[in-house]
Amino acid sequence: MRGPFIAKSEQRIANDAPFNSRYIADVLSLVREHRWFFLTVALAALHCGCFSSSISPAVTDDSHVYADLATNWLQHGIYGQTQAPLIVPPTRACPDIPLFWP
Repeated sequence: MRGPFIAKSEQRIANDAPFNSRYIADVLSLVREHRWFFLTVALAALHCGCFSSSISPAVTDDSHVYADLATNWLQHGIYGQTQAPLIVPPTRACPDIPLFWP
């Protein structure tokens, strides 16, 4: 029990329909109190993500293998690599990698 004295902002958040949970109200008040910290962390994460994607290659040697596996799986229903007219089983790829191929 929090007692009879509740701050007006907490009371307003608690009375809002989508924010019925006390946890959500606590998180929202934490973000509101320290918004510069959260904004700084979000911008730093965005900067790191953009910087790391600009210096790393977009397509590596393995990317072609996984793209071929995913294409064969989607188009033919066969998990394998294309070799000439046949689709053969892969020799080195893990079966779950093409599931995450965009």
